[in-house]
Amino acid sequence: MFDHKVKSFIHQFRQSPRYAIRRLVGYFQPPLYLFQMGKVGSNTHMNTLQLQYRIYHSHTAEDFISKLERNNNNEQVIELITATRDPVSRKVSTFFQNIIDGPYDYAFGSQEKVLDAGMDELLRRFQTWQEGIEEATGWFDKHFFSATGIDVYANPFEKDKGWQIIEQGKWRVLILRYEDISVNHVDALNDFVSRRYGDRVTYKELKSKNLSSGKWYSGLMKTFYEQIKFSQEEMAAAYDSKYAHHFYSDDELRKMKARWNHQG
Repeated sequence: MFDHKVKSFIHQFRQSPRYAIRRLVGYFQPPLYLFQMGKVGSNTHMNTLQLQYRIYHSHTAEDFISKLERNNNNEQVIELITATRDPVSRKVSTFFQNIIDGPYDYAFGSQEKVLDAGMDELLRRFQTWQEGIEEATGWFDKHFFSATGIDVYANPFEKDKGWQIIEQGKWRVLILRYEDISVNHVDALNDFVSRRYGDRVTYKELKSKNLSSGKWYSGLMKTFYEQIKFSQEEMAAAYDSKYAHHFYSDDELRKMKARWNHQG
């Protein structure tokens, strides 16, 4: 492992000495934590940030606490990044991400079985997965608050800005919205990490990873989007929630609802 890191540094130094030195300095900085629910752009954030920082990535309170205990050396400030997403859109994305061998009962076991199942069976399994919406709307209470003690709902979110930095006790937290990934995530990340180096522009672009558009099931998803319908109960669970109204404006929520109301 150590030899690999040395070789990697030498290779990077030959390509860009300034970049390689910055990454080396970043590695010896206190770690940066990505503590987010799944399917909110976390792999893109990881792929971007790990070029310059020592990153630890978690989706659950248990995993985050475990990594924090192993890697935090009594730092006075713990910096972490979290994110939100339209609960319905996230449910669809999560369903397909885990459709073969994920931790859910709906998993088919193989790509062949998914392709042989037919769209009616995919829709049936999706609709019987009742926990998908609550995974998003309840995540900050179930995982974030229990691990950090920070109640994000006690801090008004800057909806017009689309991102927010919360500083509370030893915590410094950046909150992003998945929907704004191509709009303001670069600016937000630069603002958040600039304190480590003192400059304002650290990243010029995100390094995308784990995009649904590049997956084998992208064609299935397109057909799925055309046929899926949501009940009024599920729409209410998503868009009438404390979570939705805290992070999104009424106009944004109307647009989200309209998108799914037009499906099918």
